[in-house]
Amino acid sequence: MDWSFIEDNYPNYYSCDLILLSDILRRKVDGEQISINDEKLISGWDVKKVLTNLEEEIFLKALISKSKK
Repeated sequence: MDWSFIEDNYPNYYSCDLILLSDILRRKVDGEQISINDEKLISGWDVKKVLTNLEEEIFLKALISKSKK
């Protein structure tokens, strides 16, 4: 994912819960440590599947936003 494109074009990038969730899921998939609260939040999820769908949604929203500029 081209995060510089997302950062430049995603509406309210720095305050969006979907961006934060994507970051949490990406860190989990990459084997990085996440907080206990985040572990509880995603417990039982198919993390890779949710992350893939979420990143697709984020990219499309950024793409649409860029096309309106």
